[in-house]
Amino acid sequence: DWHHDDDWEHHDRKLQEHHDDWKSEGSASAGSFSVSAPGLAMTTSVTSTYAAGDDVTANAGAAAGAETYNEDWWGNIDAATAASLSGSSSEILGGAASFEALTSDFTFQTGDAKGIAASLADAGGYAKIYKKKMEDPLPEEDDDWHHDDDWEHHDRKLQEHHDDWKSEGSASAGSFSVSAPGLAMTTSVTSTYAAGDDVTANAGAAAGAETYNEDWWGNIDAATAASLSGSSSEILGGAASFEALTSDFTFQTGDAKGIAASLADAGGYAKIYKKKMEDPLPEEDDDWHHDDD
Repeated sequence: DWHHDDDWEHHDRKLQEHHDDWKSEGSASAGSFSVSAPGLAMTTSVTSTYAAGDDVTANAGAAAGAETYNEDWWGNIDAATAASLSGSSSEILGGAASFEALTSDFTFQTGDAKGIAASLADAGGYAKIYKKKMEDPLPEEDDDWHHDDDWEHHDRKLQEHHDDWKSEGSASAGSFSVSAPGLAMTTSVTSTYAAGDDVTANAGAAAGAETYNEDWWGNIDAATAASLSGSSSEILGGAASFEALTSDFTFQTGDAKGIAASLADAGGYAKIYKKKMEDPLPEEDDDWHHDDD
């Protein structure tokens, strides 16, 4: 009276085994861009990494630099410099996960030239728990036993599949710098997230900009701007720690302006891991009905 096509639990278990037969996966990407044109120096750098499972590392780095320099017949100089740097790292070793993202930008200009720099870095992933699963043998045929009513066992299998991760995290950083005639402007942003246990996520971003101009009569218009952001999310041994720090600095003289802004964010949560005791399936008994348990 027992039909194999009704053995949906066994089928679900096979699908789960097939889905969980991987150990690790990862990716790393990097990109950079530079432009030097009359009166313009511009750079961009971007990195991204991802790691999942265990015993996997992914690293990415990108750097870009640009300069422009022009001097006319009267000795007037239009010059600018731009530099961008990005780095991302996702690492999972022995079940411990670490994610880092760093960016840095700098620009300088004099005369009528402009310097522009921007960077972005991102890192993320999750650690996977590998369990040695004890498969319950399929029940023997019994007229009074109905396999399709074993909903408790099926729910337990789904719960194990949903809880097969140990930790996850992400880190991102971004920075931006502009140096233009009479203007030095910077921005830095960081964000981190960590969940589970044995996971750290760190992000840092720095940006600097300068402008300097002096006319024929010795009048100086100059400004400096600097931005710094840092975020950290850490969960070790069930203890969670989150930190966010920012710092800005500006200086100006003459008619120039200095503008700086920073933002940092950190968050996450610690996860409790319980050792589950599986209840064995009851033995067969003609007077015992599984659907009434």
